Amino acid sequence: MINKFFIEHREPNPDMDAEEQARLMILDKRRLNAMVDYCKTTGCLREYILKYFGERPDNPEGGRYNCHNCSNCVIDEAEREADEAYMYPGNRFSAPVSRNALQWWQTE
Repeated sequence: MINKFFIEHREPNPDMDAEEQARLMILDKRRLNAMVDYCKTTGCLREYILKYFGERPDNPEGGRYNCHNCSNCVIDEAEREADEAYMYPGNRFSAPVSRNALQWWQTE
């Protein structure tokens, strides 16, 4: 990862001693890992940010948090609707229509 390389190979700060620079490097790596984890999470992005800043999101539904607004939560809802249409053929939409709608929405 190029950002990790830049953290590890930056010019030393003359105003800091070696111990302070080592602590700063560790802190910078933690921040970078937090950003990478945010990009890779399949959970709610809002929940991730709130937890990062030490807040606890309200979760009245219990179970997995869902803000119904971020891209991960919206995709989860669309996938769940497509799965329900597929599993319960009595629904007014057939599985192929729901799956095609989901694929179309993800490309938009």
